[in-house]
Amino acid sequence: MSSEKTTELPLWVQDRDIVIAHDEEVQWREGKRPDYSYTNEFLHQESKFQHPEGSLEAIAQNLVRNFEMEASNKSNP
Repeated sequence: MSSEKTTELPLWVQDRDIVIAHDEEVQWREGKRPDYSYTNEFLHQESKFQHPEGSLEAIAQNLVRNFEMEASNKSNP
């Protein structure tokens, strides 16, 4: 998600890679940013639906993916 709509949305409902790129003062559990490149590729291949960018479905998917990333990889979400 990198269109004009993305910049209007709050950070926590944008694409997970955008959230990771804005990691000022974040303490990662492993000491570095997580790498979701394989997961992103797998999701794109296996997903039954390609939600339109900015749709409610895409926002909900991003929200869930960001919650998982925060809970799994940040020492202080």
